[in-house]
Amino acid sequence: MSVNLPAAAESVGAVPAVLERPALGPWARAALKLWSDKAAMAALSLFLLIVLVCLLAPFYASEIAHTDPFASNIDGEITINGQQVALLQPSEEGLGLGSTPIGPTWDITNYFLGADTQGRDVMARILYGGAQFAVHRRYVDHHLPAL
Repeated sequence: MSVNLPAAAESVGAVPAVLERPALGPWARAALKLWSDKAAMAALSLFLLIVLVCLLAPFYASEIAHTDPFASNIDGEITINGQQVALLQPSEEGLGLGSTPIGPTWDITNYFLGADTQGRDVMARILYGGAQFAVHRRYVDHHLPAL
């Protein structure tokens, strides 16, 4: 008595020649589209760089600019090109009342974006504002229900 037994591959079922990938979810498809868009990746990189620099605001204020962005410095002076310059200079417009803060010095260690009307470093205050926004926004998003 002879019995024909099927081959091992035929008994289990034929294996397809090409394995199909499982379907991607919407988040995975969106991530793939984002990674392939060079302009979007450049914008994301710039945004993350700005956030990182803002989070380093305390380091910038204390170690680089050597200023306190919260303390008024009305009578302060800085050295620009070897000359002492007052942070707030007497106004020369109109009646000559009031004072005008110095403009940008473009020196990263010395009032890079100038001073405000209280003699505070504008760059340090902008960075602190960005850091406060990032921290506050994360707190609000985490603790408040969606509206």
